[in-house]
Order: sequence, then structure tokens, then C-alpha cells
Amino acid sequence: IYELEAYNNAARARYDQQHVQVENLYEDFMLLCLACGCAWMSAQAMFEVACRCLRGESTRWYSNGNLLVARSLAASVLALLVPPLALAAQKSRYINGHSRLSAFMQLLKKALPMTIGWAWKDLLAQLTRWSEEDKGVPPYVIRPVIAVGITVYVASLLHIPQVKAALKEGQHSQGTLLQRYLCLSGSYMLAVGYSYNQFVRYLVMLVTDEISKDAEIYAILHVVVQAFYFSALSVAIMRITTWWSAREDGLIHDMEVRERQRETSNKPNKIKSHPDSHIVMDGVQIELGEVFVHGLAFVYAWGLYDLLQSFFFPVLMSCPSWKTCDFRKNFLFALIVTIFSFIFTGLERSAKKKTKAGQSAQLLITTALSLTCIWSWSNFYSTILSRFTSTWTRLYPSNVLTVLGWHLFFTLVAWLFMSALYYKELDRLRIARRTREELNQQHPLEHMDLEGILEEIQ
Repeated sequence: IYELEAYNNAARARYDQQHVQVENLYEDFMLLCLACGCAWMSAQAMFEVACRCLRGESTRWYSNGNLLVARSLAASVLALLVPPLALAAQKSRYINGHSRLSAFMQLLKKALPMTIGWAWKDLLAQLTRWSEEDKGVPPYVIRPVIAVGITVYVASLLHIPQVKAALKEGQHSQGTLLQRYLCLSGSYMLAVGYSYNQFVRYLVMLVTDEISKDAEIYAILHVVVQAFYFSALSVAIMRITTWWSAREDGLIHDMEVRERQRETSNKPNKIKSHPDSHIVMDGVQIELGEVFVHGLAFVYAWGLYDLLQSFFFPVLMSCPSWKTCDFRKNFLFALIVTIFSFIFTGLERSAKKKTKAGQSAQLLITTALSLTCIWSWSNFYSTILSRFTSTWTRLYPSNVLTVLGWHLFFTLVAWLFMSALYYKELDRLRIARRTREELNQQHPLEHMDLEGILEEIQ
């Protein structure tokens, strides 16, 4: 009897663990998607505020140069505001509760650092547009220059010892405000990935633009080229990620060995010497490699997103892109992508991958699905907001400030809606876990893994 109870408890523990893993997966996936969406809308709202402050009452202000200044101002203001707000959210007494306010604070804590990434990504996009359209710099020159520049810049920031320490300690409740500011360099990875992707996208467009002049044939062949590109990109990025994981472990091990040897050789003399050149170079390789691999993860996500939207809008909806389709078609695309993302994420994460290649593939796929999901909803939000504000401006042309008010109003509504949605998901998971615990107590033999028990007994 005692052995049977032990086997029953083990089987029930395995059953509960499987359900908890799935529930945690969907909770994390939903939090990531909702936080990313809130961060994007907040960055856009700050950009609209910056535009309003800079242009005043002028109606001919919207040039690439002025928009670049507005993007820079928005990114700077967010860089000043995000660290204290994130620290306040982290130390809030409501952060670990079960109320609606707690769900909002958890969403705020997750979304605030992402606003920096969106602001920098939009800043790089505007810088590229200004360089190509106003200054006449060829895309094959400015895009790789921006990609290399942002990579070296972020890697140099991450190589600073104070920044390294802040990235380890700044995410905890005891992190100081200074550490929060030093952690901003970790929010630039989206901009790094975007800089890589816009250069790769330019190369893909060079190939597809020469295919055909017919719109329908071009749309179909563009999907074929995009599919081949994404397949090759998937294999290349997964191999690079797996190789870098092993390479990084080796570099870290070599650095630790050299550091111990240096400390041992200096211990009798009690002289504190500077790190040798090998340790410094290994550290530089690690920082550059981490930035590059993080950027490739976003390139993979954009490759998947480009493949899906190039099939849905030009082929199925006869629209050149999502910008030319109305918000109804963008809503349909976002809804389909969301359902597909949640289903495929559950299937992918439920499979246990033991190799580094399999784990890297899982991480890349789930990250790409979450980003694709939120990018599709951001397109819907952009189209419906653009349609609404343009109609409002046409009907009420004298009331310009109200347009900014509508931007802020929709951002606030989106925050409240997403926090309520996240609270409902948390509440559903809590009820499911409590129901499972009560069921296990009332019916202890209900969910026994009999096949596993028989195998263990034999």
C-alpha cells in the first residue's frame, strides 16, 4: 500500500508538473505579447507628443529631418523616464498581489524597458529614411554602416564592468536607480536586429524586383523567394546560435582559467595587476557575439513576419502591403497570426529538446512567434488609428490638439484593456490550479499514470 501511494504521488506530481509547465508557458507568452504591444504604443504616443511640442501650429513641419529630431527627443525622454518608473513598479507593494492593479503593475514592469527598444528601432528607421531620401546615401552603404555602428556601440556599452554588474543586479528589487540607467544598454537589441534586417530586406528586394512586372505574378513569386530566404535564414541562424553557444562557453572557461592563473601568480607579491590582453580580447569577443546573436534572433522573427504578410496581403487580399489594406483586413491577419502563434508555441514548447540545437530552435521560434503576433496587432492599431485621426482632422480641421488627445486616449484604453486581459488570464490559471488541487485531494487515484507505474514496478 505504501509503495502504491508513493507511485501514485509520483504520477500525480508528474501530471501536475506538465500542466504547470503549459500554464506558465502561456502566461509568459501572453505577458510578452501584451507588454510588447503596450511598449510600442507608449513609444508612439511619446513620439506624437514630441512632434506636437516641436512643430507648434505649423502644418508643413513633417519632413524627414524634423521627424528625426522628434524621434531623438522621444527616445531621450523615454531614457530619462523609464528607469525611475521601472524601479517604482518593481518596488510597489502591489506587484505580487492577485488584484487587477497587481496585473497592471506586472504588465507595466515588463513593458517599460521595451519602450526604449521600440524608440531606438524607430529612431534608426527614421535615420535610414533621412539618409537615403534627403541626403542621397545609397542603401547598400548606409544600412550596413548603421548595422555595424549600432553593434559596436551596444557591445562597447556591455563591455563596461559597471554595466555588466548593473545588468545582473538591476532587475532585482534591491537595484538602485543608477543601475537602472546602466541597464538601458540591454534594451537596444531590437534596434540591433532591425538594423540587420533592413539590410537583408534590401538584398531580398533587389532579387524580387527583377522577377516580373505583373502584380499577381510578382506577389506569388515574391512569396516563393521569401520562403526560400526564410528557410535558408532559419538553418543559418540556428547553426550560428548553436555554434556561438559552445564558443561562448569555451571563452568563459578560458577567461576563468586565465583569471585564476593571474591571481595565483600575483598572490605572493600581493600586487593587483591589470587583466592581460587575452582576457580583454575574450571579453570583447563575448560582448560582440552576444549582441550579434541577439540581433539575429530579431532577424529571424522579421523573416517569419515578412513571409506571412507577403502571402496574406498581396496574394490573398490583393494589397501591396499592410499599409494599403484597411484596418479590417489587418485585424483578420492579426487574429489569424495570434491563433497560429498560441497553438504552435504550445506544441513547440511541449516537446522536450535535449540538444543545444533543439533548445536554440525552440527559443528562436517562440520569440519569433511572439514578435510576429504583436507586430500584426501593431499594424492593425496603426491603420485604425490613422483612419480615425485622418477622418477626424478632415471633419474638424481647426482642432489639431484633439488629434494628439485621441492618440493618448487610445494608448490609455489599450493599456487598460491589455491589463484586464492579462488579469483574466491570471485569474483563469489560478482557478485551474485550485480546481486541480481540490480534485487531486478528493480523488487521489483519478489521474494516476498507470502505464508509468507498471513500468516502474516491473
